[in-house]
Amino acid sequence: MKLPKNKNVFPKEQAYANGIKLKRIQLRTLTKELEKLHASQPLTLARDSPSKVVFDNVSSNAKQRTVLRLKDKIKSLPRGTSTQIRKKFGINLSKKILPKTTSRSSIQTEIETFLCRDDITKLCPDKRKKIDDIDYVTFTRCVPSYIQKSNNDSWGTCLCMTCLNPQLKYEKLHQLKRKYACIKVIVDSTPIDLYDLAKDEMKINEFKDNLAELDTEDILVTFCEWQKLKAVNFTAPVSTKVSMSISMKEFIKKFIIEVDVLTQHIRRMPEQFRAAKAAKEQAKENTQVAKIQLDWSENYNLKQAREEKGAYYYEQHIFIQSGFVWSKNNSFSFGSISDDICRMAEVAWAAIEDLLNELIEKNNININFISDSPVSQYRNKTMIFLMEKLAIDRHIDIKWIFLESGHGKGVADAVGAAVKHKFDVVVAVNPDNTSENALSLINVIKNTDIKFFLYDTTNIASLKKRIPNLRTVKGTASFHEMLATKDGKFYAKTVSNEKEKLVQLNFQLITTFRRFFVLSYEI
Repeated sequence: MKLPKNKNVFPKEQAYANGIKLKRIQLRTLTKELEKLHASQPLTLARDSPSKVVFDNVSSNAKQRTVLRLKDKIKSLPRGTSTQIRKKFGINLSKKILPKTTSRSSIQTEIETFLCRDDITKLCPDKRKKIDDIDYVTFTRCVPSYIQKSNNDSWGTCLCMTCLNPQLKYEKLHQLKRKYACIKVIVDSTPIDLYDLAKDEMKINEFKDNLAELDTEDILVTFCEWQKLKAVNFTAPVSTKVSMSISMKEFIKKFIIEVDVLTQHIRRMPEQFRAAKAAKEQAKENTQVAKIQLDWSENYNLKQAREEKGAYYYEQHIFIQSGFVWSKNNSFSFGSISDDICRMAEVAWAAIEDLLNELIEKNNININFISDSPVSQYRNKTMIFLMEKLAIDRHIDIKWIFLESGHGKGVADAVGAAVKHKFDVVVAVNPDNTSENALSLINVIKNTDIKFFLYDTTNIASLKKRIPNLRTVKGTASFHEMLATKDGKFYAKTVSNEKEKLVQLNFQLITTFRRFFVLSYEI
């Protein structure tokens, strides 16, 4: 590059000036290239100090507590510390934190009041106790932080008769300790909940030995307990709370017997739940296994839209056996609906016959049932006979796990509540239609994932004809797990974690395809 010559400048000075100008031009060129290079590369942020990284990953509550502690000690901190903290962490220790003045919404207040009431909250409410005023997401968002969901260990005794009756007597002893010193010595150091005492074998045995010392006391005890009593217009016994007065000796004897039953009850509960969970996991992993959890729901009272006042005196009930099926390929809820008002074993089986045929046709050769353990419905000789017959005829294995009495509720109850809610919607949305029976309701229901099965008196009568006179199977009331195999053998367990035992069956069976014969298996 040629530079213009200045005639007024000496040659040496001219050369020096030209050299400086050339270097400036080169410097500007290099500067532009460097700027382009920096612009093409991603920005590298300055690394935070380890203390700031730790502080940024601490919870907001911990940060707030730290700031409050620093504010309390601000006068004793070295000079300049608050300035450094403000520059490094963005925290102004000199700024006063005013309390939040955000007002609570009415819905938050109502939800908090609702959750604090023990008389209306349940895990699986029935349809009549279901509330649709708020959706589930909004409800959970407004639950106060101090309300926590209870776990299994904090449940204590439940509301089944086996748990409730000894708990009522246990609480009665705690009431009497204020009046009698001999009782106070025994129960004063015991926990409030009998469950906490009964789950410890050594403590409960020591407690029962101490109670035996009260046999000689001349004390009349008045207490309440639940009993199954026959009532007018009811075929089955009804749970009734009865008040009675007996001597202390009889009271202690009765209480110890109930405590022994409760101890076994508490021991079986977790084992049955573990067995049910294992059956569920097996069904989700194996394409040839299906698990069915079922239970009878409360009767649905069918009411017409715009009902005339005189119709109040006539109630039409629909019976629902609901449940859920777990399998690897397809899990679904179901409801077996009928106008028949019976809940005996043959009716319970007739309600699920179509479901069983559907599962067997899909190559489910192992079917596991989960239910509670009422003797009239599931745990009886009729159900044993039907299990064994289906296992032999269809060449499958059938297992039935009975949960403890009063502890078999769960998904089956939830499905039952959903079915009854669906019926309510059908009646309300179609006020001009006449809902006469279960069939008329099912024909109208649309857009549901629940599979409906319909059975009637014809199906029940047909099944009864196939059931001969059966002999009682010894020990049926103590069975908590039953297994009918494809080769005609029948096994039972009193608790699911015990070894299964081969049970002797003597069922006389007469059919059009077979001659008279006796099925006999020995233990």
